Amino acid sequence: MDPEQEYEFDNNFENNPGSFLDLHLKARRVHPRLFNGLMLGVGVGQRSYFEILRRHIRQDNVLAFGACIDYQFFPTAKFRFIGNPKESEDNPDELHLGFEGRSPISTFGVELADKLKFHFLQKHDERIDFGIQISKSINNIDGPFHFDVAGRYIDPRFTLSTVIGTSGMHNSLFFQIDQLLSLGIEQKFFTASGNFASIALKKQIPEWEADVSLSIDSQKSLVMNFERIVAPTVPLRLLLSASMNGSTKTITAGLGLLIN
Repeated sequence: MDPEQEYEFDNNFENNPGSFLDLHLKARRVHPRLFNGLMLGVGVGQRSYFEILRRHIRQDNVLAFGACIDYQFFPTAKFRFIGNPKESEDNPDELHLGFEGRSPISTFGVELADKLKFHFLQKHDERIDFGIQISKSINNIDGPFHFDVAGRYIDPRFTLSTVIGTSGMHNSLFFQIDQLLSLGIEQKFFTASGNFASIALKKQIPEWEADVSLSIDSQKSLVMNFERIVAPTVPLRLLLSASMNGSTKTITAGLGLLIN
């Protein structure tokens, strides 16, 4: 084989399954984004994303900043940083660091947040991906390791993903109802934090160059997004977010700009 042809083959990632952390990405993209405050997101190419978030922390009545960096600095390597202002309602990780490497048919990575995680995802064929994850709580160093297995089935109209193991179970379904309407369902059961389920619809409105998404979940939260291209010649989108929580009797709203 010609060395140049071999190099091109080794750097062809069209069949790479993506990250283990993105197993449920298609269903999540149907769900509206929930944020409270102002957000600026910048996409660079297909695999890098930067975001800064300024939001209100209700408990302390102050403003706080959060940031997200998901940077593909080499064709085979990616760095991830997430720092969110803490809120008891959604309990995000205050600090999340990660590194991933990939081959043409697999991705491996290590993540550090409330747990130390090692994960691996591989493409089996054009429709099936499978993976494993090993994790351990850093707050309970004497506690057990958790082992999870994962699978994803991809069809032209739907994607079904599952992660199941000693830490719990996480399932999702993406379904393309028609050309402009899609459905996303997520279900989580974790031994430490209980059950969570949500269902969402996303509708494209071509005449407005906009998307509208709506979700409802088992915590009695109703979330809606309106996302619109500002101008056809400018890679800028406006995102409006609103939510209402029936359990906490709270209403939140956010305004975001997305550049890509």
